Amino acid sequence: MVDKIRIAARASPLSIAQAMEVIEPLREMGLDVELLKVKSTGDVDKTTPLYIMWEKGIFEKEVDRAVLEGRADAAVHSAKDVLSVLPPQLVLAAVPRRRSPFDALVSNTGSDIWTLPPNAKVGTSSLRRMSMIKAIRRDLDILPIRGNLDTRLRKIGEIDAVVVAEAGLERMGFRGRWSRLPSDLFIPAAGQGALAVHVRKDREDMIRPLRAIDDNCSRLELITEKTIVRLLGAGCKTPLGVLASLEGTTVNAIVASISPDYSKLVKVEAVGHVADEEDAWEFAGSVTSKFARAGGLEVLDTWRKISS
Repeated sequence: MVDKIRIAARASPLSIAQAMEVIEPLREMGLDVELLKVKSTGDVDKTTPLYIMWEKGIFEKEVDRAVLEGRADAAVHSAKDVLSVLPPQLVLAAVPRRRSPFDALVSNTGSDIWTLPPNAKVGTSSLRRMSMIKAIRRDLDILPIRGNLDTRLRKIGEIDAVVVAEAGLERMGFRGRWSRLPSDLFIPAAGQGALAVHVRKDREDMIRPLRAIDDNCSRLELITEKTIVRLLGAGCKTPLGVLASLEGTTVNAIVASISPDYSKLVKVEAVGHVADEEDAWEFAGSVTSKFARAGGLEVLDTWRKISS
């Protein structure tokens, strides 16, 4: 057993709150844990919309590098930001119990997506969120805002509302009003609401204690969602909503994307059996095939042509 565990995370307030969801239970186990704050590429450039940035892994690369270089023993990430394929030296050591995977609209008035005034200004830099907002309300004016969660929330007043992850609001103890976006029309990003803890494959001394905070249901949901993203070759330039919900060994999955002109929604739903990671990979393959048969690949290819 290691004498001291060093946990690496981004330096933003939300990332620190996420890291504490890993650190606190480890400390309750009697372990000595310290936090290493790392500045990522995504934290340095806070203005360029995510869908314009060509570099992959802008939020997790430097944090994982601290683990690979031995400056930290484990890295804590928002699973939404993690690429669907890990660096070969790393392993997903733990997925703590997932929080809400859904998106939320925050405004000073507490309005929901339906009651915002005509032509209201709504902030988000996610193509997925942009396209789904426009599919619901074509009149809304979408502004690409970036920055930490608290920075984006401070934009309210300059603009009418922002769309953010509901889990972020919960983790930050946000006391303002928000409304959950309709889950039948607004499918979240793969891994949203979940955390991913990475360690080096050769660190069994770290993998062992982290197993105690691993939630198998959340892990299988995450693996299912990320495998679907990987099989479809989707990313921040090819907006895709993916949600897997597991109860016992029964999994319900929704996959959706909207065409760049907002006129075509391809959404498929599937139910299957997932008891382990092998089942998750197999189920993800069947869902991907169903999405492709429904015309989903054509929609994603249209987005790829726009960004090329």
